[in-house]
This record gives sequence, C-alpha cells and structure tokens, in this order.
Amino acid sequence: MPKYCENCGSKLQENADVCLNCGRIISKTVISTEKKDFTVWQIIGYVCATISVFLYPVFFAGAGVICGVTIIQKGEKSKGGYLIIVSVVCLVIGISLGAIYG
Repeated sequence: MPKYCENCGSKLQENADVCLNCGRIISKTVISTEKKDFTVWQIIGYVCATISVFLYPVFFAGAGVICGVTIIQKGEKSKGGYLIIVSVVCLVIGISLGAIYG
C-alpha cells in the first residue's frame, strides 16, 4: 500500500524518512490501540489499589492484581509487575489499618 506525504501529498518511497519533494520528516510513530488498552487497565488497577487501603482491601487489591496480570499478558511485563506489587502493598496496609482501627 503506497504512502503519501502529509504535507505535500507526494508519493513516498517504501522506507522513506524524509519526503523527497518537500523535505518534511516522515513520522514513524504509530498509535496502537493495544497501548491505550493497557493504559486503561493500568489506571483502573492503580485506582483499585488505592481504594483498597481504605475500603474492602481484599476485593480492591485483588482487582488491582488482576489488572496487573492483564497488562503482563498484553506484553508490558514491568508495568504489570509494578501494579501487582503496589496492589499487594496496599492490601497489607488496608488489612493493617482495618485491624488497628476496625
């Protein structure tokens, strides 16, 4: 499938970095729906982990862990791992606060 310059409309060569007609640098950035998808999981996971400190720690921290596992399955191993760690730490804090003040 041929590509065309966004600036001048000229047909681009297969692996062109610059348009030969106008000199504009060709962007290689591709927006992926997968990247946005794991970001949504990440936001939901961190919100659940935060809520678990104050309300139903096992339920909300569990949701955070599930979000972390989902992120790992989508190929972002470190980001999913961090979310799992944060969720477990929030779980421990939530249970501790519940034991102290509950």
